[in-house]
Amino acid sequence: MSSTFTPAPANKIFLYFLAGVATAPNFMEGFRRYWSRYFQQNGWETHAELLFPYGDWGRHWSRQLPEAYADLRRRSAAARAAGPGGFRAAEAIAPACGGGELILIGHSAGGLAAVQAAKLLAPGTPASVSCRSDRRGAPFRRSSRTPSCTCTR
Repeated sequence: MSSTFTPAPANKIFLYFLAGVATAPNFMEGFRRYWSRYFQQNGWETHAELLFPYGDWGRHWSRQLPEAYADLRRRSAAARAAGPGGFRAAEAIAPACGGGELILIGHSAGGLAAVQAAKLLAPGTPASVSCRSDRRGAPFRRSSRTPSCTCTR
């Protein structure tokens, strides 16, 4: 992969939503539309895309799971190469490199692919990873009892 992401001073943003293993084809579509509209209304030229680095329901989960596991094994700093999902995500995102802010949002194993893609596209650049897990249906209120983590590299 020869492209690396270079931020541009313009108000241009690239949003990529990465689905996990055996995900319904439109699972994150509402989320993608919401954030795309949000940034557009706030003056950003927006490109938002939903990616399936492991495949969707059309590809059997038994083929997807080993690929997600391969990405998980490569999460340490010592691992140089991305796994299959991370590499596929980076290939899909690379054409957008060179002009704007880049935000990768991954659900479940899509988060693994997002981290791996970020390592390939912007090696050595600080990355931020946020994880949140709430009870289903509960409104989000940050408190000491809300399970969450934020990691910065």
